[in-house]
Amino acid sequence: MAEPQPDKSWLKPFLTPLRPIFYEMLAMSVFINLIALVVPIFSMQVYDRVIGKSGLSTLWGLVIGVALILIFDYVMKTSRSRIMQRVALRVDVEVGRKLFDKITSLPLNVLEGKS
Repeated sequence: MAEPQPDKSWLKPFLTPLRPIFYEMLAMSVFINLIALVVPIFSMQVYDRVIGKSGLSTLWGLVIGVALILIFDYVMKTSRSRIMQRVALRVDVEVGRKLFDKITSLPLNVLEGKS
């Protein structure tokens, strides 16, 4: 008769409550990657609309728009980084606490035999 396999999903209970946060991080990452397309589009518009037609007012509009988008991009990246740092810290503390509780609950003779 085969022995029951130990539960290999020990990390799952820690990550399941954080699933909505991971989905939010995924959405933020997709949005940040879409924002990364702004600079090539800006360059293309400068060549097409500013240089070709000497549109200085168009250049100012494009520069202000791109500057605002890049500031928003920085805020999004910083927010994503801080949220992921907090999530990682939370998981680290919970895993450490669970490991410490498990080790301290072992009998002394089991711990002496492991050395």
